[in-house]
Amino acid sequence: ELDVRDKSGKILSRRRVEARSFLIAYSRLLRAWWMQNQGSETIIDINNAGRSMPQNQNQYTVNTRFIGINDGTTTGIIPGTGSAANTVSTFALQTEIANGSGAGQLVFGPETDVTPTIAGSVITWKTIRVFTNNTVSPITVNELALYARSQSNDQSLYIFCIARDVLS
Repeated sequence: ELDVRDKSGKILSRRRVEARSFLIAYSRLLRAWWMQNQGSETIIDINNAGRSMPQNQNQYTVNTRFIGINDGTTTGIIPGTGSAANTVSTFALQTEIANGSGAGQLVFGPETDVTPTIAGSVITWKTIRVFTNNTVSPITVNELALYARSQSNDQSLYIFCIARDVLS
């Protein structure tokens, strides 16, 4: 869920979007976690750089954050203005909106994680993030992504786009 508010807190737009477009980075992260001691998995980060993730418990500790709480400008729900459709090689938002108070920027609030719900055979997990536009210039959010941060034993941080949806 995405709320864009003005500087006084008035809701300018509210979007509820189901993530339907999980990307190859998501599958490769899962494979790296599950395939212990089987070599390595190369995953493309949001800067289009291949990151070799060892599939060995002794070389790589899974420390992955999906929700943007304290470091919320790099993880969790991230907005963009792009409108290009996903391809099999999509690795990031087309045009990411920066965190800030200037023209063309939004202030990223923390995310609220809602406990998953079960209705019959459907499990739904929701996370909510508020973005504030502190300028008089309108901003149109056309795309949303879910960015995950993984940290290796050597303290290197990698950001991966695991889902991206173009809003219609």
